[in-house]
Amino acid sequence: MKVTKEQIKELNPCKDVWEWYLKNQEEDLLTLLLDANKRNPSDARWLFTRLMNKNQCVKIAIFSARGVLHIFEEKYPEDKRPRKAIEAVETYLKEPSERNRELTDAAYTAAASASASAASASAASAASAASAASAAAYAAAAYSYAYAYASASAAAASAAKEELQEKIIKEAVRVLETL
Repeated sequence: MKVTKEQIKELNPCKDVWEWYLKNQEEDLLTLLLDANKRNPSDARWLFTRLMNKNQCVKIAIFSARGVLHIFEEKYPEDKRPRKAIEAVETYLKEPSERNRELTDAAYTAAASASASAASASAASAASAASAASAAAYAAAAYSYAYAYASASAAAASAAKEELQEKIIKEAVRVLETL
């Protein structure tokens, strides 16, 4: 997928990002995002969430949360709240009914509670994993999906670091290319 200077400018990037982009003009989105990720992962997340529609952001939030779910489940094998949140979001994407949105709302609350429980137990990686699931549910519940995706991605990245962030970027580009 190609991006142009005009497309980037229309997204109203902050001065720092705009100046960086002008120095590193890459038309290939994957290369641009991977370069941005090396510089500042939040800039990469900012860019591709602005290029996505809501469903694309939700798909990436799910991908991010699934990428770190095992961290939470290894620490808390009996606690299925984050997994159920992800499953609720997947169901909502397949059938975006009011009933499924309500289930997603409930799943968001449950996953957020799981994240808080893990955080209070000083299990930072597990808390980040549950937070990623919570953010995916938040995205599907028709709230601020770009913010929620960024939260899911950031939580996932903090739990699994660079390798997952690069996988998320590659998946984001794949999702963007399948419009």
